[in-house]
Amino acid sequence: MLRGVSLIDIGSLYAYGGNDSSAIRTRIDKVLKVGLQPHVIRIPVYPRTVPNGNYPAYSPAPYPVGPSTAPASSPQATLSEDAYLARILKPTVDYVTQKGMYAIVDYHQIDDTSDKVRTSAADAKTFWTYMADKFKDYTNVIYEAYNEPMDTAENWAALKPRAQIWIDTIRAAAPNNVIIVPSTSWCQNPGDAASSPPIGTNLMYTAHVYPGNWNSNFQAQVATAAALAPVFFTEWGYVLNGTDRNLGASSTTWGSDFRTIVDANGGSWTAWVTDNSWTPNMFSDAVFATLTDFGTFASTWLADKYTSDWVE
Repeated sequence: MLRGVSLIDIGSLYAYGGNDSSAIRTRIDKVLKVGLQPHVIRIPVYPRTVPNGNYPAYSPAPYPVGPSTAPASSPQATLSEDAYLARILKPTVDYVTQKGMYAIVDYHQIDDTSDKVRTSAADAKTFWTYMADKFKDYTNVIYEAYNEPMDTAENWAALKPRAQIWIDTIRAAAPNNVIIVPSTSWCQNPGDAASSPPIGTNLMYTAHVYPGNWNSNFQAQVATAAALAPVFFTEWGYVLNGTDRNLGASSTTWGSDFRTIVDANGGSWTAWVTDNSWTPNMFSDAVFATLTDFGTFASTWLADKYTSDWVE
């Protein structure tokens, strides 16, 4: 079982750091300096456009896949696949490796994979066709096939053939890397996926948990999945308030209640997110020296479990 944290979009860290990958390494250093003890760092790679329903996101330095619908107010750097790998992703993975940790290469799309207007499912295949063999010999690198298929109008049976294409694409070039498999509704149905698994080896199933979606049905989905296969909570977090509909936790025990369920199901996790402005934020200040309630809770959990359930 691995426990750790997630970076924000590495293209944003690169661009806001003066188009220099050292800014990503600096963020990792600050995570470690404040006392967080991760086994694993999740590395989000944003394509040109992340629709996310009515809340689109545009990385200032995206991986060059998919169409760009970025407005003039959100300019984007033009990088080739090779340049993105050489300047942004590989230095990040290598630094995480140097620090003795696992790395999750997360294709961070949030979209309906069934959408006939956009090409999100095909874009994911394009990404992995290029990327899968780049880290095939890294024993510490895990591939997260697709961050969050929205697909609220479809069930797992409809998404499964697309997920199979991503898995087959990865396996054609990388026979051994663990693959994290998503599910429908922003990865809230891992039980459905694990109960009717895609074909492939070294598969894990993910769940993305925030106070606004962590209901009894979701918890039952996790329990079903955990009885069949490893579960990796690649996103979870909260903001300690009762006003944010999705992220807000009005109870100070939300974190400990969540931990009880995760530990009981043997779940791995990466907390989202190591930033002060992206939410739910683990840091409360711009110099990344002070943790929020969420950051402090995650830090304690990491410390408690740092030497358990863990084989180097």
